[in-house]
Amino acid sequence: MVGSPDVRGIFEPAIITLVLFGPVLGVIAGLQTGSVLSGEPPSQVYATAAASTAGGHLLFFIVAFILITANVAAPVSFSNYFVPCLIGAIGTAAAGSAAVYTTRT
Repeated sequence: MVGSPDVRGIFEPAIITLVLFGPVLGVIAGLQTGSVLSGEPPSQVYATAAASTAGGHLLFFIVAFILITANVAAPVSFSNYFVPCLIGAIGTAAAGSAAVYTTRT
């Protein structure tokens, strides 16, 4: 059960860590994207950095969710933790495109 203390004690710190650690990875991936696509127009590079970092954050979250739920005996609903994942993906996309913007200007 999702509301049980043992499940909540595992998932809440894990979700908070993923949401806070995502923008750091977004900056690193955004800088790499900006350097690889140095000859492309800026708007295309910003969009590519935002989309790739957001997609990477979503994939990172899904893999982490699967690995964490494999060790928990209680049933856990993915939908309860999807909104924090989307918020983290938006922040990661913003961090990735901001990193490219900072290096380009």
